[in-house]
Amino acid sequence: MDITTGVNAFQAPLLNDWTSRELYGEGGWGCGKTYLLWEFILSRSAANPAQCQCIVVTLTGPLMKSVILVEMDLAFRRLFLTPQHNKSEGLVTWTPEGRRIWLRTAEHPERLEGPTLAISATDESAQTDEEVYTRLSSRTRDGSATILQRLYVGRPEGTRTWFNKHIQEIKRGVRIDGHHVRGTTMDNERNLAHGYVDDLKLITAGDERMIRQVIHGEAAEDSGTIFGEIPEENVKACERAELGHIVLGADFNRGHHVWVVGTWYELSETLHIWGEYVTVDEAFAEHRNHPGVKRVGPEGAL
Repeated sequence: MDITTGVNAFQAPLLNDWTSRELYGEGGWGCGKTYLLWEFILSRSAANPAQCQCIVVTLTGPLMKSVILVEMDLAFRRLFLTPQHNKSEGLVTWTPEGRRIWLRTAEHPERLEGPTLAISATDESAQTDEEVYTRLSSRTRDGSATILQRLYVGRPEGTRTWFNKHIQEIKRGVRIDGHHVRGTTMDNERNLAHGYVDDLKLITAGDERMIRQVIHGEAAEDSGTIFGEIPEENVKACERAELGHIVLGADFNRGHHVWVVGTWYELSETLHIWGEYVTVDEAFAEHRNHPGVKRVGPEGAL
């Protein structure tokens, strides 16, 4: 099946690859990643036997509501179909045979256990824990499926994520059953509001890292992690921590709240960072992608 209608140069190569086990769509803002995700899910769901199950995973609950479900509705409208959506179970069924698509978030990777899958698609992959990748890989094993594939899409979040690591392995020929395509905002310009690309270029002017990541969809060195900004020679043991003051820096986001904890020494005017913490909600904190991140909670106390 050749999928060309309505797709752009970024989306078409991945949608028309029916054999690679893992597909990676790395792209800038507005390049059509979520459109690609739903075209992929529906085309593979339709091509497999009716009993084969799919799953869509996104980063957080708010993203599920504001992005994934909105794009899902548009995707089914393009097919002139109205699916059945069981919100309490996070399950979408469509076609008279009742083909199943599970909807999950990456906030608690252990909750991805469950159905045996044929197809999976993960949104904002670079921001998810690698455990999401591991669990989806272990679940994609339906022996009755004619197509077994996993799609990972997202904007790059620096060079130290598992997402970027896998992409580099594909480029080097190490991950032989993977297919990577990088998309830019300009690839999808015909579907964006008039002037959007020009506005984006104006917003990012002078910030080379931001230009590379949010427009050209290219991972920029050392971004995406607090610790990437700290030179290696500055990573050392901290002595006499009791002589300093505990300090806490916070970045409050809609889904994850990022906290950096350290000790400030007034006499030497130096800051020693202990670690980075990511709080998923008010009562729990979730382990994130690099070794410096610590798990805290469930009481949420640092």
